[in-house]
Amino acid sequence: IIPFIPLALLQSALCLIIAIPLGLKPGIGMLTVLIASIPASFLYIGIGILCGTFLSDKQVGGICGALLTNVSAWLSGIWFDLSLLGKTLEGIAKSLPFANAVISVQAVFAGDLTAALKPIIIVSAYAAALFAGAVILFSAKIKTPVRVLSAAMRELCLDVLHDIDHLNILSTRNLFVLFKLFDQSEFFLLGKS
Repeated sequence: IIPFIPLALLQSALCLIIAIPLGLKPGIGMLTVLIASIPASFLYIGIGILCGTFLSDKQVGGICGALLTNVSAWLSGIWFDLSLLGKTLEGIAKSLPFANAVISVQAVFAGDLTAALKPIIIVSAYAAALFAGAVILFSAKIKTPVRVLSAAMRELCLDVLHDIDHLNILSTRNLFVLFKLFDQSEFFLLGKS
């Protein structure tokens, strides 16, 4: 996981640098945007690890390449306003992490860090759930129980989910149930056994 983070930050930085000749005004806000994009980077890294656990190299290329790119682009609102999808699809899109990743970066660009907080929490919760799920499923696949999360990390994830619950997010209950299942699983959760 650690090697992917600098690559993700480099990719985001290159996109911002390329946007300068296209009209982006350089400034300190670009650094803030890089920081705000970290949860989305973790999200996509988690999706990649999860897909890599169950799919062949060729399948991962197709699913994580074309399919994931198109689904996340369509449901994020980067090509068009999500209200054009209708209320139902807009609600579904906004309960997923893709639109929230875009909303958080847009808010940071606008200088409204308060508006960016809720979407960043949502994306972070999805990323944490994907990482935990990937570790558990990979461990089950190789039939070797491993420590999934440290006690501190588990508590942090549960705190984030609790905070999201107070924001009345549609998918919070599903994430909370997922972490409760992790908590009751036969896998060791964080720390030494």
